[in-house]
Amino acid sequence: MRRLALSGFLLLAACTTDGGDGPRRPPVEMPAPLAVVDPALVVGTWQCRDLNPYPGQPEQTVTSTYDADGSFTDRSRVAGPPPAGGAIDVVARGRWAVEGGRIVTREVRTEAHAAGGDPKLDEIAALSAEFLNSRPRHERDGAVDVLRLSPDELVLRPAEVEDPAIVRCLR
Repeated sequence: MRRLALSGFLLLAACTTDGGDGPRRPPVEMPAPLAVVDPALVVGTWQCRDLNPYPGQPEQTVTSTYDADGSFTDRSRVAGPPPAGGAIDVVARGRWAVEGGRIVTREVRTEAHAAGGDPKLDEIAALSAEFLNSRPRHERDGAVDVLRLSPDELVLRPAEVEDPAIVRCLR
């Protein structure tokens, strides 16, 4: 969920915010962030989607797995950049911890490959992942405010981001 991490293509678009007059996310009413998060409720696998995607943004599901040992894996499939098209499989791995009402991720590394094996798209995907991994560690690490947490639902938003995505995850 760092991502924000995370912009020449959709891998990077998830990491950027629009600071100007470009598209804005539709508003979503959400409660204030939780003051304390129970890490035991976070552990497990979640299917996550934006509740407020940018207009025209393709729908994407991220499968996030938080393990009790403090490791995490995010898996998603995104549309490739024009004109290449196709789909790209993206996997991000790292460490997670709860700090108050936030989930904090560190040591994030991203891999990306063409889902269909197209060599040109595979090269674009690999270069995009390499670019993300070359960013300073403080730019790859991240935090999300937890807005809601139950055994079956996790709602979060990137911390300290202008025009943040509100992400709803279900088991």
